[in-house]
Amino acid sequence: MKRYAVLSMVVGVLLVSAISISLAHFNTIIPDKTDARRGREVNFTYFWGHPYEHIVFDTEMPSVLKVLAPDGKSVDIKPKKDGQQLKFSYKPGQLGDHILYCDAPAYFIEEEELFWQDNVKQVIHVIAQTGWDRKTGQVIEIVPLIRPYGIEPGFVFVGQAFLEGKPLEGASVEIEKYWPKAPDENDLPDESMITRVAKTGPNGLIMYTLDEPGWWVIAVSAEHGEMKHDGKSYPVEVRGLFWIHVEESFTQKIR
Repeated sequence: MKRYAVLSMVVGVLLVSAISISLAHFNTIIPDKTDARRGREVNFTYFWGHPYEHIVFDTEMPSVLKVLAPDGKSVDIKPKKDGQQLKFSYKPGQLGDHILYCDAPAYFIEEEELFWQDNVKQVIHVIAQTGWDRKTGQVIEIVPLIRPYGIEPGFVFVGQAFLEGKPLEGASVEIEKYWPKAPDENDLPDESMITRVAKTGPNGLIMYTLDEPGWWVIAVSAEHGEMKHDGKSYPVEVRGLFWIHVEESFTQKIR
C-alpha cells in the first residue's frame, strides 16, 4: 500500500510536458569519489554540455564557485581550465554536509532565442548527517526535503524549488542522468527518455523517482530578466540545478 501511495503522489504532482528537449544543456559537476572524508581531497570535473550523451562544449569560468562548510563559512574555489572542461579540488576540514554551489555564466542558446544561466548545487557528505537541507541564497535553487545521499535505485527525490527565496510553483523541471562515456549514437534512446520533464507542484514541490544508479541532475527553470546578444534583448531563463548520486543497490552487491 505504501508503494502505491507514493506512486499516486508522484503522478498527482508531476505533469509531464511534451516540449522538445533535444537541445538540453547543463552545467555538470562530477566528483571522483562519493565517500568524502575529512582531510582527504575530492577532485571535481566541471563542464557545460550534454551529460547523458557526454558531449562537452567550451566551459567558461563561473562567477561564483564556493563551498558552504558545516560551520556556516563559505570557502572560495578556484577552478583551472583543462581543455574544454574545468577542474578543481576541495579538502573538507569538518564533519558534516558541505554544500558546493556555483553560479555559472549565461550562455546564449541560439535555437531557443534565450539565455540559460545555471545556479548549481551539490552536497559533499562527510560522515555526520547534518546540514544537507541548507539554502545557499542563490537566485534560483532546489532545497532537498530528503537526505540527498545514501539513495538506491527506486528512491523518490523530494525537493522544494525557490526563486528569489519564494516557493516556485508550476515551473518546468528537467531530470537527466550523466554517463561517464559517450554512448554510440545508435544506442541512444528516444529523446523523451534522455531528458525527462515535469512541473513543480504546490509550494514549489518537486518529486521524481530516480530509477538507476549514477549521477543525476534535477533542474528547475524560470524566466528572470533579459540580456543582450548582438544588440538585441532576449529573455534569461535561470535554472536551479541539483546534482545527486544514486548508489548501486546494496542487496544486488551482496548477491
